[in-house]
Amino acid sequence: MTVLPRPLTLRSAERGLVISPTQLRHGAVITAALALWLTAVAGTDLSRVAGMGLVQALPPTYFAAVGLLVLGFAFAVSRPSLDSRILWLYVIALILVIHATTVLLYDEPRYAWTYKHLGVINSIAAHGDVNRTLDIYANWSGFFALGAWIKSLSGVDPITWAAWAQVFFNITWVLAGRFALRGATSDARILWVATWLFVLANWIGQDYLAPQALGMTLSLVVLGIAVRYARVRADAPVTPGRPALIIAGFCWIAIVVSHQLTPILLGLAILGLTLATRRIPLWVPVAMGVTEVMWIAAAWPYLSQHIALFDSTPQSARPEGFDAKNLLPGTKNVAYSARASVAVMAGLAFAGFLHRMRAGRSEWALAALVIGPVLALGGQSYGGEGVFRVYLLALPWLALFAAAAVVPRPSAIRRRHRVPWRLVLASGLMAALLMPAYFGLELVNRVTRDDVQAATWWEEHAPAGSLLTYAAPNFPNRLTARYGEMVTPAASYSPNLTDEPAFRGRMPRTSDLVNLQAFMSKLPAKHVYLVLSPSEANAARMIGALPDGALDRLDQLLARDPAFELVYRRGRASIYELRQGGTP
Repeated sequence: MTVLPRPLTLRSAERGLVISPTQLRHGAVITAALALWLTAVAGTDLSRVAGMGLVQALPPTYFAAVGLLVLGFAFAVSRPSLDSRILWLYVIALILVIHATTVLLYDEPRYAWTYKHLGVINSIAAHGDVNRTLDIYANWSGFFALGAWIKSLSGVDPITWAAWAQVFFNITWVLAGRFALRGATSDARILWVATWLFVLANWIGQDYLAPQALGMTLSLVVLGIAVRYARVRADAPVTPGRPALIIAGFCWIAIVVSHQLTPILLGLAILGLTLATRRIPLWVPVAMGVTEVMWIAAAWPYLSQHIALFDSTPQSARPEGFDAKNLLPGTKNVAYSARASVAVMAGLAFAGFLHRMRAGRSEWALAALVIGPVLALGGQSYGGEGVFRVYLLALPWLALFAAAAVVPRPSAIRRRHRVPWRLVLASGLMAALLMPAYFGLELVNRVTRDDVQAATWWEEHAPAGSLLTYAAPNFPNRLTARYGEMVTPAASYSPNLTDEPAFRGRMPRTSDLVNLQAFMSKLPAKHVYLVLSPSEANAARMIGALPDGALDRLDQLLARDPAFELVYRRGRASIYELRQGGTP
């Protein structure tokens, strides 16, 4: 009798932990990737960020780290037996390498629009209630009330944990997404590849401290329960019981009271699933619609005065002052990369859809989850952002179809040393497109400490009823509990100089100060200020609205003009107040 040697393992006698050679190899790959990533972060020169964003500043070791993870995961998911611990480590490592990079590099949370959410949280925490006449956020305050509760419970200012929101929400999206996808497939290999592709295809940037980030997590929970109830899987387990339906109901209510667009997209997805399978009672989407209409009715006094409920006119998310002729080199490549990422994912998903259909599976129920939310764009473009939100909600199901197109075939899995080329090429291409699509706008997305300190100082020191004029639409405003005491005539960055043709496209001149004084004096406030900051300068430069150095030049001119008083300066940020009555 021949005795086969046992595989070499490392065993912990105390815990009974066994580590196989395969786990050691993959552990070494993940460790090496994380070491390369940390080395890259330490060696990143942020002064090199320009038209292609952070991609231009990251050293080659960063991209080597991503490449190692792509190759390692492809081989790990192609083994005859899957090791969920190793696969989880790959997914978490990929999330860290992508979404924790800016956390480690930047002094302040990413995205200027994050700070508006901080202001609502701080206001609710300070006052204990909301004023629904104040703004749109006060009419969908569920997420902000949760943040205020966390702040009050922990005593920690939300700005300190806002930076890590992107890591947190991407992990919750993966967890909730896998729960949803398990209701549609019992194939663990398909599920892991879909999870991987979902992370690589998510360049949308809706994972920051925002209601839609929480809404995405809760939506995936609701969809996961719905696909189980609709018995999308041929080998579906028993229909979820009452506790699951109660959980879905609570999640739905939390979404309705937290965000404007997410419940509409989710409701259309559930309606599509209901019509496609006829296993979900029609009263379910009807009840969802009724609760959404009730909440909109409660917010109607504000909506009727400020926002068009139905507006399907195609809109661009580009700010005023955008000049395609003067964009920084490489900026257009960022947009091309994002579009190419969507096109590649859509192509892979279509190929996988056909493959699953040829295998005898009926995939129209899952297709309805993709198609249903698209109908929302016919009624509300959401300022040009609706199409991105639709893509994000559809992404888990697109990733599931795409996984069917690239997952290693059984014949390849049996050949242990065969390279899973389709998965490697698909993952590598998605990773290559993700880098510029996700990091390409960091010249705008990065918020400096000078910006945050200037915004905080103004809101804490300016008299109630004051108004802040912006040089360009990119400033971390409305971040304190006092934001509601200030005047905001229209949008968050209104008024700003790049909205006015007279002030953009060239270096400021002394003669412009007369026009600037006239412009500011007509604004509806007794105290009117103008802020000049690094984030505004970067935004104006990137979109081609102002040449490099324009705000520094304007700062010099204002400092010599007696009609304007310098009230704040720190670092590269300064704030001027228009003297009452003009020149003294």
